[in-house]
Amino acid sequence: MPRPRHQRGWLTKEGGYYYGNYRRYVNVPDSGSQKKKHVVVVLGFISKLKKWEARQKLEAHIAEDLGLRQIQQSRPDPETSFGWFVQNRYLPLREGRWHQATKEKTAFEINRYWVEYFKDRPLGKITQFELQVHLNNLAKEFSDSIVRHAFSNVRTILKTARKMKFIMEDPAEDLLVPDTKTVKKPKTQPELILKLNDTMPHPRDRALLAVGCFCGPRTSEDLGLTWKSYAFDHFIVYDTAYEGQLYEGKVKTEDSRARIPIPRRIRPYIEPNLCTDIEESGDRKRKTIWRP
Repeated sequence: MPRPRHQRGWLTKEGGYYYGNYRRYVNVPDSGSQKKKHVVVVLGFISKLKKWEARQKLEAHIAEDLGLRQIQQSRPDPETSFGWFVQNRYLPLREGRWHQATKEKTAFEINRYWVEYFKDRPLGKITQFELQVHLNNLAKEFSDSIVRHAFSNVRTILKTARKMKFIMEDPAEDLLVPDTKTVKKPKTQPELILKLNDTMPHPRDRALLAVGCFCGPRTSEDLGLTWKSYAFDHFIVYDTAYEGQLYEGKVKTEDSRARIPIPRRIRPYIEPNLCTDIEESGDRKRKTIWRP
């Protein structure tokens, strides 16, 4: 175990200010090696701060940065670029909890709206001001949902960087969501949807479209419905589907398992599929249970 140090640092004066100086050991992510860094912090005006007060401020800062015992162990380098941190630390850490659709969508959004702009920027030099300006610029061009996703992503990225000690303070902590332009969303009348539905040749396609339009599940939940989810007047989501792959027992959140009511007018689109499947399987018991 590294032994405790008792580093007090040293004071310098320049331009009417007291500056505190001390050393910190950091890891170089690309090579895995360590290096010693000279850290400089501004303590205050010479005219308003006595020397002993400046020294106390420096010692408090060192204790906060290195810990009270000042164990001389290396820490991540704040000069690590934003792009390197996202690709080599943040995404590998988080994507294990994401479903495939979320993984692809979130990785695209992070790279498109943040990494393209801050790829080579050192984490320790990113400021709240430039993050807020970038968000404001996104709001002038993109919809509310994109801006809110960008806001949420950058806050989570920099919060993770602070927890992993790449940075001491989180510049995204006090970011604000800017006003966004209003997006006009066209609406289709229910009667037109039903007419479209009736023209579809396969009864199962008609059922999926009707459930998706009038019951309100997510697309992955609609396409992942199986007969065990069906309870005559409601659905309970157990599985999801994405790009032709069924993910059994996987849902976006636990709230996704709440009951989804089925309007009475939609039930006739579902029941013919149930009868067809029962007749093909010859499951008379199942027919008795599910047939109203």
